[in-house]
Amino acid sequence: YAAMAAAALAYMVLQQQDSAGLVTFDDQVRAFLKPSSQPSLLKQVVNILNKGPGRERTRLGPIFHDMAERITRRGIVMVFSDLFDDPEEVLTGLMHLRHKRHEVVVFHVLDRAEEEFPFQESTLFRGMEQMPELLTDPRSLRDGYLEQLRLFTTELEQGCRAQNVDYVRLRTDKPLDLALSTYLAHRLARKGK
Repeated sequence: YAAMAAAALAYMVLQQQDSAGLVTFDDQVRAFLKPSSQPSLLKQVVNILNKGPGRERTRLGPIFHDMAERITRRGIVMVFSDLFDDPEEVLTGLMHLRHKRHEVVVFHVLDRAEEEFPFQESTLFRGMEQMPELLTDPRSLRDGYLEQLRLFTTELEQGCRAQNVDYVRLRTDKPLDLALSTYLAHRLARKGK
């Protein structure tokens, strides 16, 4: 979902003859395409995104600091992530991007099951990014999990807004075209004021 959203926005940017670039990462930068307005960039973007996510544990804060130093021309930095990392480190990294005068948009990508935790029977949760598997009774975890998720997303959303970073929640069960067009219309209306 995040890859499709990033590719769609890169396509739109290139159609306007503006420059687009791409950075993929986990605990380190895995691919870095410098911004370009060449139409051939889209093929490179799609090829990289088709490789899927990295296998290492993602460290957003250090990556954002690295990006702030690598991206020398001021621009719009769009982040697509589940943001599952330390919120303070994430926000500090975003602050560095803002300090370098980039406009930043965070697309917080979550699955419906992550937000609603609908599990009823004993469930084996498979860890991603080198986290272990966990077999558990989800009913006993549901309330605590949902409260922690609410606190986590609230801290990120409020921290982004405090830094003038656009925070957009994307749910993977929602049509991507509707989600992106809603954000873009809101952005356009806000810029027109």
